[in-house]
Amino acid sequence: MLQVMTSWNLSRPDTNDEPNFENIMLRGDDQRSFITGEFSIRISDKIIKPLSVSSIADAYCPTQRDFYFQKGKNKPNLPRGNERWGQKVGYLVEEAAELLLLKYKKSHRKKYGTIRALCEIINDNFRATKAQRIKDISLLETGDHTVRQGDTEWLLTLIGKTLSLELAHRHLGNVLRDDDSIHISDIKIKQECEIEPHPNQIGISSPSTPDFIIPSHNLIGDIKSGLKFEPHYQLTCAGYALAYENAHPKTKINWGAIYFFPTRNPSLYVRPITFPNVFFFPIDDPLREWFLKKRDEKFMIALNDSPPDFPPESDRRICLECKFKTYCESKGLKLGNVT
Repeated sequence: MLQVMTSWNLSRPDTNDEPNFENIMLRGDDQRSFITGEFSIRISDKIIKPLSVSSIADAYCPTQRDFYFQKGKNKPNLPRGNERWGQKVGYLVEEAAELLLLKYKKSHRKKYGTIRALCEIINDNFRATKAQRIKDISLLETGDHTVRQGDTEWLLTLIGKTLSLELAHRHLGNVLRDDDSIHISDIKIKQECEIEPHPNQIGISSPSTPDFIIPSHNLIGDIKSGLKFEPHYQLTCAGYALAYENAHPKTKINWGAIYFFPTRNPSLYVRPITFPNVFFFPIDDPLREWFLKKRDEKFMIALNDSPPDFPPESDRRICLECKFKTYCESKGLKLGNVT
C-alpha cells in the first residue's frame, strides 16, 4: 500500500500533461450519470437492489450468468457454492496490504538488515493470526501448481517480501517528503473510506467502500490480485469516484490507482520473487462512460425473467472454477473435455 505513496511522489502524474479535468462531464452529481427512471423505480419498489461497485465492474462469466444468480430478479435459491482459491486469497492480500497502516505506525531510521528482521516478526505474527484461513486456502489447491490451481506457500513468501518493501517505503516517505507530496497520514482506509451515495440517483449501493482514498490528491484506489493486470480493474476506481462525487458534490476525484498483487505463479518450473505493481490513470469521461454502460447493462440483466445462457464452448474453461458449476451442470451445461 505504501508503494502507492512513493510511486506517486516520484512520478507525479498530475504534473505531466494531465487531462483537463475541468471539462469532465460525467461527474457523480451530474444527471448525465444518473440511472434511468425505470431503474430508479424498480429499486424503490425493491424489485431489484442497487449494485455494488464490484458487482458492476467485475467480469467472470462471459455471459454474466453468475451475476444473475446473485442479483437477478428471479435468481434461484442456491447455496453459496465453493469459493475459488483466487477469491479467498484476495481477502488475505488486502489485509496484508493494510497491515502496516493499521498496526505498525511507528517509523524509525533503519537499515536493510533491521527492516528485514522486523519484518520477519511482523510476518510471523500475521501468519499465526491467519493460520486457520491459510490452512483453508491451501486446501483449495489441487494437483500440480498450475496457473489455475494456486500456490499458497509461494504466495505467503511474496507477502513476507512485500511487507519488507512496504516498511522501506515508510522510511523513504519520511526522508524524501515534500510539502506537496503524499504522506502516510494522507492515506485513508477502512471506515474512513465509507461513501454514502444516493442509490436512486447513481444506482450504486450505500455504503460503498473503496480500499483506499487519498483526498488531498483527489485519488481513489483499489487493491487487486491475480495473474495479471486486467483493464476492467480500472472500472472499480471509476465507480468509486462517481459514488464519492455523488455523496460529496463539492469534491472531484480525478485519479485512480490500482495496487496489483500477483497471486498466481505463471511458471510451472520456478517460484520467482516479485512485488506488487502500482498503476495510476486519470478517471476521465471515457472511463466513466465505460463504467456507466456496464452499470446499465447489469441492471438490464438483473431485470430479465431468466438468467443468461451458458458461455459458448470456447469459453467454458472458466466454468471449471465457477462456484455455480454444479448448478449449471444440473441445467444442461456440458463441459466435455474442457481442462
